[in-house]
Amino acid sequence: MSNIEAWRSLAQRLLRVATVFDKADIAETAQGARHPKVIALTLLARTISNFEAVLLMLNSDHIVEARTLVRCYWESLFWIAALEKKGPEFVKEIEADDNFSRRKRAGRLSTWSKDQTTAARNLKRG
Repeated sequence: MSNIEAWRSLAQRLLRVATVFDKADIAETAQGARHPKVIALTLLARTISNFEAVLLMLNSDHIVEARTLVRCYWESLFWIAALEKKGPEFVKEIEADDNFSRRKRAGRLSTWSKDQTTAARNLKRG
């Protein structure tokens, strides 16, 4: 068995054992989808999906794209570590960061839209 075949075999075994969703014991709570265990499972789902995509990309010689997705594994690992350490407090931080990001993007979109309107007016005058 070549090195590449051995790695592919390992990857397939990892995918088989990574599907723990049927065994996950998450009770309904007032936190709902904000519960740290739910967030951790969604990160696991994203990582599994990215892992499957990496395998497809490697088979198609899309090395740069595969490496980009592998970096997402690290992000998920850091997030899961923070969830383990801070629990619900980290979920609040995630939400606050998301809200800040949305407001910032909305502000840039509003500025861009105003710039487009101004440019269109200038074209009509010119």
